[in-house]
Amino acid sequence: MTQKTIDQYVFNTKDVLGQGSFGVVFKATNKITGREVALKMISKDKMLKDQNAINGVKSEIWIMQKLNNKNIVQLIDVLETSNNIYIIQEICESGDLAKYLKQHQFVNEQQALKIMTEILQGFIELIKFGIIHRDLKPANILIHQNTYKIADFGFAKIVDNFAQQLFYSQVGTPLYMSPQILKNEKYSTKCDVWSFGFLFYEIIYGRTPWVASSIPQLVKNINTQPLQFYDSINQVSDNVKDLISKCLAIQEKDRYSWYDIFAHPLFSAQFSQTPNLQQICEQKELYIANRLREILGAKQINNNQIIEELQQNSDDIILQDKLKELLIDIDADLEDYAIQYIFNSIDEDQNGQITCQEFCNWMIKHEIINDFQVRSTSNTISGPYQIQQQEVQDKKDTKTIIYNLISAIQQQNENLVELFYKFVKGQENMSSDDFADLLLYYDDSLSDDEIFSTFQVFDLDEKNEITLQQFKYILEQDIDDY
Repeated sequence: MTQKTIDQYVFNTKDVLGQGSFGVVFKATNKITGREVALKMISKDKMLKDQNAINGVKSEIWIMQKLNNKNIVQLIDVLETSNNIYIIQEICESGDLAKYLKQHQFVNEQQALKIMTEILQGFIELIKFGIIHRDLKPANILIHQNTYKIADFGFAKIVDNFAQQLFYSQVGTPLYMSPQILKNEKYSTKCDVWSFGFLFYEIIYGRTPWVASSIPQLVKNINTQPLQFYDSINQVSDNVKDLISKCLAIQEKDRYSWYDIFAHPLFSAQFSQTPNLQQICEQKELYIANRLREILGAKQINNNQIIEELQQNSDDIILQDKLKELLIDIDADLEDYAIQYIFNSIDEDQNGQITCQEFCNWMIKHEIINDFQVRSTSNTISGPYQIQQQEVQDKKDTKTIIYNLISAIQQQNENLVELFYKFVKGQENMSSDDFADLLLYYDDSLSDDEIFSTFQVFDLDEKNEITLQQFKYILEQDIDDY
């Protein structure tokens, strides 16, 4: 029996459109509306034998339910019987990009840019939800009414930390895999950037940049055969070659990010009206920091309490869930991609974890606290990175410190300009750490409280640094004027 009916959908098992990650795709019709759809049939028996298949199907359905973009194949319905799961999605009557390339061999630059621009439009939606595809290839780009759509999310994954999270799973189609995946090394979301560049090259030249009969041979070819552009096959602009080269950088640290691609001369004009997620996230981060500063001041909350709330036991690691709760408490409308951006901003070494020190550094950066509050804790609290509030010493103590400093400078006949730059490390102005080193050079018995209160006297414009003019002004005036 070749004719089947599932709920309001009817299809013929001979009308095969293609093979997905975990099932066969048929052409079907909605009996009620007459609308043609694509129906992916997944056998439960086969799926239950493979935990990866179960996870993949669940992930594919969940991800597609989130997405709504003209350059992504749309999910219509999900049905289930005792034997199968059916994923109903929009049909793309013109087939896929693999079929298109077989018919056209290669395309001119203008048409290639149209295709890649529409793929990028789809990826904006994926990035917004923190999704990586991990199987971008011609067969997974479908065409409907001259519109190109990303399809097949069987290997896709929602990422908790989009820009930096690392993975080990070797999934996807080997030829289009990044070198890191091929070698079973850690990889990030830049694996999709590699596939994007690989696909761009294939569209332009009708061939892939490297070919091989096995994964080891492919890895060897990528590492030993320089990327070549064949003007004899298709002449393209230097901008195209530049973009492809940067997407196909072997090392991830050298490879373009999605934001680099959006800003590249090839695409910057097309995406000029597209909301810049980078700028949105930067503004959100600034808003969160400002609100946190206001909350601490208004409620007189001890900074140390925040660390204790966020800290995981006593190992100086911030719990991500707790941090997310804090951010959402400050801004209930905060999107996942903005939360991920802030997480990345705090995570200095990009290892997927935030230490208390990194969180303190982030608060210092946004002037929520100052670095003297961090310095003092190593001597007063069990955790080296926890924070306690400072008590500013009275002016008499500050005067004494400055008087003793002036006396020591005069005794050693120090030139103020030379002394200033003696302690400034690689920048124009003196940082709080530089100033602490200077004071401790003359009096190593000073406490962090004493150093902090003295620094405040020198920091006349409250910019958390001391200029040469401020340094000289304080040390050259009468001590009673402090």
